[in-house]
Amino acid sequence: MAVNIFYMHRIVQDMISKARNSNGAFQAAIDNDGRIKAEFSTINKSAHINWKKERKCLYPGCPNKTIGSHTIQARGPIYKISESGHVLSPSATMRGIEIKHVGVNDASKFPGFCETHDTTLFSAFENKAKIENNHDAALQMYRSACREQSRLEFIIKHDEISINNIKNVIIDSSFEYALQHDDIAREVYLFSPSTMKEEFRTQMELDGRNLFNRLEYHINIRKNMLSGISNISVNLENYICGAKKFIENIIILDASLPMELPFAFSSSRAFDEIDQNGYVSNSHTVVMYAAPQDGQTKILICLQDASRDLFQKGLEERNIELLSNSPQSHANLYDLLEEFMFSGSDNWYMSPKYWGELSETTKHKIISHINGQGFSQNIPIEKPVFPELRKSILTIL
Repeated sequence: MAVNIFYMHRIVQDMISKARNSNGAFQAAIDNDGRIKAEFSTINKSAHINWKKERKCLYPGCPNKTIGSHTIQARGPIYKISESGHVLSPSATMRGIEIKHVGVNDASKFPGFCETHDTTLFSAFENKAKIENNHDAALQMYRSACREQSRLEFIIKHDEISINNIKNVIIDSSFEYALQHDDIAREVYLFSPSTMKEEFRTQMELDGRNLFNRLEYHINIRKNMLSGISNISVNLENYICGAKKFIENIIILDASLPMELPFAFSSSRAFDEIDQNGYVSNSHTVVMYAAPQDGQTKILICLQDASRDLFQKGLEERNIELLSNSPQSHANLYDLLEEFMFSGSDNWYMSPKYWGELSETTKHKIISHINGQGFSQNIPIEKPVFPELRKSILTIL
């Protein structure tokens, strides 16, 4: 028996409405659906594998293929936190993101430059194994920005392809839940299953509150970040590659913490500028590097000059003074490091010894947070992640 299309539209509308008004049970069912988690895991694994493939060198005008370029000095910070030639880092598997051993020489590598330009630009810096002056800082932040730019370009392209697979799984999960909780819909489904499911798909895709929009929203966040990072990398590129004698439109802030932390990372985050009506008027991208060096932890923060005032305001609100010797300011700066390290970044490396000393609760918290981010960016983790490190910083006079 055929079902009138207008009647079907109303039935499906009621299905979705009942599911939406289930006090969160509908969204919880989707979030906990093993098929969706498995699809995200497959996507992450695919991204992890394809990310390592060679591509065109980032040096202006170079047609050669990339080798693995280090983001962080392998002979310096990475070696310092290593144990038996290895560090620990997030790695995608079919079970999701896990913390895996990676060799010192492979840690922080990305498909950035060809062999010629990687050697020409960075070999002396790499052999130095530390950051000693402003030029070193520029080299480090150029590599960091290039890595973040390449990563974002890759992830955006990958996510835009993958989102259709996610949509299909989410629609199946949503439909099953809604049908299970609507007696009338189940009766109608017996007569016209394909028509009902197609109508359900149409309405779900039009519904502004569903997960599809959340996925697309996070892709757009990455696109905004990419624009900011591209501006940073281009301005640093002009200086590093000799087109300009000085760095223009970019500032690099230098700070430190008074102890060697057992991890190193290079990451980026977006900070929103809110207008007087409470709306996001602009988004600013910041690149950060942190790694142990000479009894301290070296911190570099790179941003566009136009973002300076907003970032400085953010530091003041957090009671952070980059050049202060105040233990409380140091502890607040440490909190900012954890935010950058665990908000959307996979480019961090940890001492195996320190990881082994962490409680299973802390390990689970970190891994669960990373796996829970999915397509998202800038989701904060509950801090402090490593309270004993923060406490140690507070006790150093």
